[in-house]
Amino acid sequence: MRRHQRLAIAALVLIAVALISVASLGFTSSSVLALTANNACKSNATGNYSDINISMTGSASPNPATVGGGVITLSGVNFQASVPATLLIAGYNLGLLTVGANSIPVRGWVGIAGANTTEGVAVRQFTATVSTTVGDPDGIPGTADETATPLSLNLSLADSTWTPTGGTVSFSQAPPGSLPAIPAGQVGPGAVTPAGGIYISAQVAGGLIKANFDCQAGTSAVGGATFTAATAGPFASVVVGAA
Repeated sequence: MRRHQRLAIAALVLIAVALISVASLGFTSSSVLALTANNACKSNATGNYSDINISMTGSASPNPATVGGGVITLSGVNFQASVPATLLIAGYNLGLLTVGANSIPVRGWVGIAGANTTEGVAVRQFTATVSTTVGDPDGIPGTADETATPLSLNLSLADSTWTPTGGTVSFSQAPPGSLPAIPAGQVGPGAVTPAGGIYISAQVAGGLIKANFDCQAGTSAVGGATFTAATAGPFASVVVGAA
């Protein structure tokens, strides 16, 4: 290969590396990560904790931003939660679900934390309908032959605006104690103050019973009596400079 051909190829390689480097440095509307956080969710039906995987993605702009230069908009937030079959089988054994297809109305409160912002936390509510199919060959709950299809939530949350106070603004699942009290009648006969940063309420038994899950980042212990707390990482961030 001639010298000028080698130089041309080398130049193309350098250009490609430069383009990759620019992309990796985040010269886009925001730095976006896919957050998946295991949550320990306490059930009002059993009083125990169970693990539910929760993930969020979103885009924040402008990026970079400046203090006093206006608000940051967090948009396109996608919220996903995966409920394992074991938890649904437990619900069937408690009489909350029935054999066959179960259509379940769900309502949720999601706390989003914005580090280095005036707002601190924004709460977004959602409603959805999910489904699971329960099987029980012998027709007797609790005999270990029960099956259920895993249940999943996949929905969009409303946009939110944030005022930067200085330093990188990062968005994550809100920490424990971030949600306001839920008025009486919505998830129980009296007002309920969630302990976690995400609260999900499902109407089961034909809508007669509300199965509630009070969630925070962490992993439940064997048996579900306790859990080990964790900290959810950021799913979007914005670099903020001085005014």
